Amino acid sequence: MINRHYTSTEFITGLRAIAMMMVFIIHSGGGGLSTVFSFGERIVELGKYGVDIFFVISGFTIFYQFYRRDYRLKDFL
Repeated sequence: MINRHYTSTEFITGLRAIAMMMVFIIHSGGGGLSTVFSFGERIVELGKYGVDIFFVISGFTIFYQFYRRDYRLKDFL
């Protein structure tokens, strides 16, 4: 098992994992959630926002790493 520590961005990394699960749910057709729960169809429908949320959070995380560690674009590339 890989043990990683994201220090001050661990909460944001957790949100990115939730966004990834949203994308997974919509691509799997809901995995039966829409038939099991009365509000399951709404949950499946919200999955379409998972990609947008994931990319916004990822962009923030990359910028934050540049800001905190005084990286330059040359170092990143």
